[in-house]
Amino acid sequence: THGAMDSGSDACFEQIKAWINDCVEQHSICKQPEFTALPSRVIDVGPLDGSQEPKLVETKGLFGKYLTLSHCWGGSQPIKTVRDTLEENKRCILWSSIPKTFQDAITITRRLELQYLWIDSLCIIQDDTTDWELESANMAAIYENSLLTISASLAANANQGCFSLRDPPYEVHGLGPNGQQYSVLVRKLMSHDDLSVNAARWAYESGIPLLDRAWAYQERLLATRIVHFLPRELFWECKDALRCECAEYIPPSSTNSRDFIQLALKIWPMIVSEYSARSLTFRKDRLPALSGVAKRMEEKTNSAKYMAGIWSNHLPTALLWQIKYHHSTPEPPGRRDWHPDGQAPSWSWASIEGEGIYIKYRVGDLEESSVQILDVNIVPAGIDPTGAIKLGRITLRGMVATAALHYYTSSKTGRGSATIYQLRKNDLVCHIYPDTPLSDGEDFLPHGYLLSCLRFGTVHKIDTRALILRQSRYFPDLYERVGEMCFQDHDQAHIQAKSWFRNAKEIEITIV
Repeated sequence: THGAMDSGSDACFEQIKAWINDCVEQHSICKQPEFTALPSRVIDVGPLDGSQEPKLVETKGLFGKYLTLSHCWGGSQPIKTVRDTLEENKRCILWSSIPKTFQDAITITRRLELQYLWIDSLCIIQDDTTDWELESANMAAIYENSLLTISASLAANANQGCFSLRDPPYEVHGLGPNGQQYSVLVRKLMSHDDLSVNAARWAYESGIPLLDRAWAYQERLLATRIVHFLPRELFWECKDALRCECAEYIPPSSTNSRDFIQLALKIWPMIVSEYSARSLTFRKDRLPALSGVAKRMEEKTNSAKYMAGIWSNHLPTALLWQIKYHHSTPEPPGRRDWHPDGQAPSWSWASIEGEGIYIKYRVGDLEESSVQILDVNIVPAGIDPTGAIKLGRITLRGMVATAALHYYTSSKTGRGSATIYQLRKNDLVCHIYPDTPLSDGEDFLPHGYLLSCLRFGTVHKIDTRALILRQSRYFPDLYERVGEMCFQDHDQAHIQAKSWFRNAKEIEITIV
């Protein structure tokens, strides 16, 4: 079909209703109770004719149906609920004060004949830490129990709206075999490649800014049903099916299946890779913005414990995560968001952020594993056990060798001038991959600084991997992760690794 010219048209709303009805009636995997407990607060959108202003409602255990909005904040939020505006918003929220994206979401809710809508910035008291922690910890239930999530995919901020005008189809005229005239409506072929959940690194370039946001990625994984308002069509996702207006059936695949929680730990490497490539307004949200997914996975797996972005049954291999980035980058582009008062510990991939990077999360058993996990101590920063971390320590026993750091600038890297990092031990040299720049900046280390290499074991018979650690800047006798090293790719690697760790000492070491 050639589709309607306006995504706010009656035809589009009839399509959305048809998708909802089909899912509710036919999809057993998407089954929800007829009425679910409403979130702590919702927006009562008022009647379709707009004769009453929307208002914030404290539900106090009320059951019902509601929609959720997934949207880009886009910097400062033009309207939000804070302690000073809570009572005012409960009386009414003036239509003239509501930004376009929220207005459109309210209109969608009204036209789908529902009364309640949940929007994070209005339904969570933004300057109340306790309320924010309570509600963000409940994010999984909020999106799972919603009848439908509205994805304001095109809007980079709250003022750009959900709806869009589409380019009209072209009318092509011709003559048939019998000389009869005919006309056909045609339009540009739509690609769905950038709509898969692993499309983060292309999402913004394709004009879909919401797909680049970390919070929205979690919302998409958790939502039972979601409709994306895209430039040229509506796109539907539920746990059972993917649909679009052009009527093409998009088959699920291992990386484009909607029932992520059922797959649980098997796809955690993909989730980390895609989540880490997406953007956050506030660095402190790195773990909270994935907390809902972690909670649901922990429920499904039973035996595995979630620890600052890493699963207990993936240890010790998961500690060997690696930053991937564009080869044109002269320095490692990561920044370590770690501080003794909180955030993710340095041994977690969640301590790293940066433009144009993603994390390769490792699973699988090490061959000839030479490290033993002795203790993991995680202290949450608040009430959410899978959210922000106040303290995260891991104690291991293994072979530790020391080596001196060296770095230099080279123009022979195929990517222009770049800093090359090495560790040197006697006459041995090994190239290393630091998580962040060490030649300057916050994590600067001088030439000759002695680093500790904690041997983990071998992969593929000859690749020996180790973590590179420095003494903690904050805690005496403790260590912080600097990066990883690997002896690999040639027959001499195993021999070199043996020489490197020949006089190593087996010790206990605690990383923060």
